[in-house]
Amino acid sequence: MKMSVEVNVSVSHNLAKVRDKTFWLFAANEYHRLVSPYVPFQSGNLDETVNITSTETGGENEYISPYAHYIYEGKAMGPTYYAPDYGFWSPPGQKKHYTGEKLEISKSRHPLASDHWDKAAEPTQKPKLIDSMQGYVNSGRLNLNG
Repeated sequence: MKMSVEVNVSVSHNLAKVRDKTFWLFAANEYHRLVSPYVPFQSGNLDETVNITSTETGGENEYISPYAHYIYEGKAMGPTYYAPDYGFWSPPGQKKHYTGEKLEISKSRHPLASDHWDKAAEPTQKPKLIDSMQGYVNSGRLNLNG
């Protein structure tokens, strides 16, 4: 038996509907949730100070802690000193610079923590993010059938 099926789908029409800030905000929040276990955690400030925003074409997570960049890079900065009652500190007026040493990232609170946490999370979390985004689409909230 020979069967023929013709489907007419307006790709540009449906793609325009995916230009939805709410969808991309959902995706950015879901991304943050999935990547959090990979973010180094000492006080929690790094993972809690994230600007999560969206446009019609994508979402963005921006880690805004003053030290986020150098932790992400995994490179130690100095000069830094340690005092048991005070913790780590740098002398006032001395500009920090990379020391050339690799930053030691504690895994005591987040066992999966890593520098470049987005890349570390990608192999296991990307499929989960895609599934969540597909679930959003399947829920009908984008009204792709209308």
